Amino acid sequence: MFTVMVSIGRNVGNTPLSDRDWTFFQNDVADVIRREGEMPEIHTGRGLWAMVWEDSVHLTVYREFVTEGMRYAYREGLSRLASHYGQDAIALTISEPELVSPGRLH
Repeated sequence: MFTVMVSIGRNVGNTPLSDRDWTFFQNDVADVIRREGEMPEIHTGRGLWAMVWEDSVHLTVYREFVTEGMRYAYREGLSRLASHYGQDAIALTISEPELVSPGRLH
């Protein structure tokens, strides 16, 4: 089992994207994940980047496997979007979660 999470922030420098562009940015990132056959969970919040607070979104899926082709597709799509939306970077995390069952440490 793998967790795939993409984290994005709203600002370009110190200036937030417009409401319209922020919505498009979130949907475009979700489309990168959807193209690999998944429907991401979307979590919103605020984060700190380069000492500036901004709106943030984390898009997450759980997969049985992640191929090198999928990794390439995620990276290529996110790189294109980072450029298009004026981002310093987009965070991509692909990891194996540790599942903790109840009562295991008692």
